[in-house]
Amino acid sequence: MSEIFFVGSYTSADFGDYKAQGVGIYTCSLDKATGEMTILSCSENIVNPTYLTLDKAGKQLYSLQEIGNQPTGLSYRINQDSSLSVMNEQNITGGGPCHVSLDKDEQFVAMANYGSGNVVLFSKLEDGSLSKELDSIQHVGSSINADRQEGPHAHAAVFTEDDLLLVVDLGLDEIKRYKLDRAAGKLITHDSLKVPAGHGPRHLVFHPSGKYLFVVNELISSISIFDYSQATPKLLETVSTLPNDTQVESYCAAIRIHPSGNYIYASNRGHDSIAVFSFDAATADLKPIEFTSTGGQLPRDFNIDASGKLLIAANQQSNSLLSFWLDSDTGKLSPTGHELEIGTPVCVAMHS
Repeated sequence: MSEIFFVGSYTSADFGDYKAQGVGIYTCSLDKATGEMTILSCSENIVNPTYLTLDKAGKQLYSLQEIGNQPTGLSYRINQDSSLSVMNEQNITGGGPCHVSLDKDEQFVAMANYGSGNVVLFSKLEDGSLSKELDSIQHVGSSINADRQEGPHAHAAVFTEDDLLLVVDLGLDEIKRYKLDRAAGKLITHDSLKVPAGHGPRHLVFHPSGKYLFVVNELISSISIFDYSQATPKLLETVSTLPNDTQVESYCAAIRIHPSGNYIYASNRGHDSIAVFSFDAATADLKPIEFTSTGGQLPRDFNIDASGKLLIAANQQSNSLLSFWLDSDTGKLSPTGHELEIGTPVCVAMHS
């Protein structure tokens, strides 16, 4: 049995010692019995599709083009052979988009712009394509890291079950919450949550119960846990994603949660590992289990298959995907022995 997944890549960027080598959005298959991965096709007429999201039915995919001053959002139809066909493309206010998501009813699409520090809202039209931009909210401010937090840097925008949009801003050390006004197609300022100064929040995930929120912080390599059962969520603690004796420079990237809610995973770029934690929902206790090498350099993203038995890590700088067995009883990872070569992979989109 195999599962289809999609990989976004950098197609045009210079990172100093290495340059982008991707060619677009890759359609791939994962053999659930062996962990082997195969490229089936590639949608090449797109620049820097660095984040992807799928609809629940597996019929549409939404992406962005991470281009400085002329970014766009795109909608794709997923064909019967799992290849992609462009449905439409819309301009985005701002620059440097880096995240896209759908609301619970799949009527709205939000995109976060790292470069300009704003969030934009679209509606999903009846055929699945994107409307023109409905709303854009610009963040303002800074935090204590002069190099990375000189201004706002929205890094993710995630909808909740109660029609809030949480926008994670690395530059402000805040998660801003907006109420989605469905009738007007607008975002209304609600409040904001704060992580410790200088930690630089990047992405977030919810516990399956909805009672806890986990925020991965890029700059200090940590995870902040919030009690989300209260009207105003409370920060419980912040824990490191690195071993105590780590000497290398490292920055967090992605965070995922096991379908059971019992394990949390975060990627470390520099240490080049997946940090594995156990989580006790009764006590809100988050404990490190292990730090597993991703078998490459700069694991920008990773994802877990719907069964919770396989994990795919995307190593941006070494142009590789590696798959890992995930032990549902312990949360630990072990390599399947399979690797797939893809140029500068930075996003792995799968059905959860």
